[in-house]
Amino acid sequence: MRFWQRRHENGEQGAEQAPVEPQRAETWAALFPGDSSLRAYQSRFQAHTPLSWELVESGQGNLLRMLVNRVPADIGVPVVLGLSVLYRAHSKADQASESLLATMTREVEPGRSRTMLVCLATAWQAAEGTVFDGRTARIQSEMLRTLRRLSTADLSPTERDALRFLREQLEDAV
Repeated sequence: MRFWQRRHENGEQGAEQAPVEPQRAETWAALFPGDSSLRAYQSRFQAHTPLSWELVESGQGNLLRMLVNRVPADIGVPVVLGLSVLYRAHSKADQASESLLATMTREVEPGRSRTMLVCLATAWQAAEGTVFDGRTARIQSEMLRTLRRLSTADLSPTERDALRFLREQLEDAV
């Protein structure tokens, strides 16, 4: 079954597809204009990697479920690729990537989510020109810098905890 068709055993859609508070959904949609369709993701992945879509889907399905139809592919695809680089040597890379992305997209307000996702996407794009072994550190450095800036904002206790968790996860990446 394809990732966008999967359902929990009780027949409900997964948490990533669960209804969101209407105001949050409106804010999210306004902050993330652009094509976030499955077709856009397939096309963007083909532009960045020679891997077949089936291989991308099988390896990155959990991340894609959090992004497709929510985050435009021009941001989402570099985010997935950036997470792959960031956690390439991590003992639990899949779980670490999923945890980081879920926290970014669900635990902080949409504007801050956008800031972090765009930072990760642009950090991955900038790291493409870096020596392979230096890419992880470059992405990590950019993400930590963004988290430091966000930490100076007026945050709710939940957001403060989420940013602290993100910092710990990023520091654990290398």
